[in-house]
Amino acid sequence: SRFAAALLCYNNPMNKELADLLFPNLVKFRKDFEAMYPKRDLPAGAEVLRVAPSPTGNLHTGGLYVGLVNKCIRDKTKGILICRIEDTDKVREVPGARDNILKYFNYYDMTADEGPQIDGSVKGAYGPYVQSERRDIYQAFAYDFVLSGYAYPDFRTEDELMIMRERQTENKVRPGVYNEYASHVEMSLDEIRNKLSKGEQWVLRLKSDGDFGKKIVFVDEMMGELSLSENDEHFVILKSDGIPTYHFANVVDDYTMGVTYVVRANEWVASITKHLELWNKIGRVPPKYAHLMPINKQDGVGVRKLSKRKDSEASVEYYDNNGYPKEALLAYLYRLANPAFDDWWQIGNRDLNKYELDLNAMKRNSRGPLLDFKKLDDISSDVIASKSASVVADELLSWSLKYDTEFYNVISKDRKYLEQVLNIERQTENPRKDIVRYGVAREQIGYFFDDMYVPASIDSNLKSKMCVALQDEALYNNSLNLDDWILRIKDIAANVAPDIKFGAFMMELRKGITGKERTPNMYYLFEVLGRERILKRLA
Repeated sequence: SRFAAALLCYNNPMNKELADLLFPNLVKFRKDFEAMYPKRDLPAGAEVLRVAPSPTGNLHTGGLYVGLVNKCIRDKTKGILICRIEDTDKVREVPGARDNILKYFNYYDMTADEGPQIDGSVKGAYGPYVQSERRDIYQAFAYDFVLSGYAYPDFRTEDELMIMRERQTENKVRPGVYNEYASHVEMSLDEIRNKLSKGEQWVLRLKSDGDFGKKIVFVDEMMGELSLSENDEHFVILKSDGIPTYHFANVVDDYTMGVTYVVRANEWVASITKHLELWNKIGRVPPKYAHLMPINKQDGVGVRKLSKRKDSEASVEYYDNNGYPKEALLAYLYRLANPAFDDWWQIGNRDLNKYELDLNAMKRNSRGPLLDFKKLDDISSDVIASKSASVVADELLSWSLKYDTEFYNVISKDRKYLEQVLNIERQTENPRKDIVRYGVAREQIGYFFDDMYVPASIDSNLKSKMCVALQDEALYNNSLNLDDWILRIKDIAANVAPDIKFGAFMMELRKGITGKERTPNMYYLFEVLGRERILKRLA
């Protein structure tokens, strides 16, 4: 049996000698770490999930999307969400990226139960939660793989591997290290010892016993049943500097952290047979896997995957910079996951804590969601319109302090006035939705503030007549209801400009006091702008 064969390999003294040669300084071994990380005691059905961002850039929109799905499963099963920083790619690591990732996971209410926290602390008993701090764990499991006959050193140089790949290309065969191309798999212990004594560099490869011609059936929680070729590639599990590859590290981490459910991007489907073979060689049942289709965008006449190299909107920071409230982006991500979210949203639901993501609906989206900024703006305007003027003022001041200090300096002078501006047509059955995001607030409400008011060109004679005719305090102090106010303005228009239609008169008046052609109802403008400011602008 496979178990008997593994036991025989484990007790093979040559394997033990090779493992000791390759890892002479180990202090802790696999059994020691297994004792440190016992099986979790969780309620029935509770899932242990993880978000595993790489600090090679700021948090990707797709990363937040995956994080949201992880959070939903955690909440639904009353499980645990881990944040694990996968920082083994030191060459591409970006300074500050880790802090950016934690900041936005926290901002969007996806703070993990275990792992590094935004305040610098670390929660959880299954750490370290940063891969670069787990080197001893990877070394111990690599040692165990060698001891079990599942891994071996490969001393070939990059030049030699390049020649191998060129030969494979010439022969029109599948690239990779497998079968006869795994030439160092049977190297004798004496040869290995000799190469080590010369200081030759080596990588550790998995000794695969798979057959590419055979199929395995794998059930993905999102994609359903997949028929895939077995892995037969002797892929690298430890690089020459002792740092693990993603394949090895993620499986060892998931095992030692007790992860039961892996939700990640579908780009990893191509590697799932490698990961299943690693789980098999560790001797444990793998977790459930759900591979999510990527977020796409329209590019000309075609559709392509959202790219952090090409698209600014691929970074979560983009939405913060442009003033989308966090609820808006979260609601939009829910919609990307399940278009039926629209039905729930359109009947007036706004509390996202009460929305339960339908994972079965996600399974039906085989092509992946398409980014649509028109829909995002619609949702964002709904969110802002549903908030009180006081809350919108808080959020607008907070946003402008970070991203538009000139605007902040103007609107922060008089908090009461700012709230009056924001409250126009807010507490109505159909509240105003001109502020679709805080990034356009300057354009939409800037004219209320004298420092930002830009006069429009209107007939000077008409303007002077307006100024004389609009002296009545009753036009400004809310003593008239809307209908009576309109009648009074119509009388004024008939006296001041009898030769032009009332609509044209109102357009000139609107331009005169706001510099704009589109504004909220003039009745409310008169009340908020006030007599002194309006007459000054018409003078």
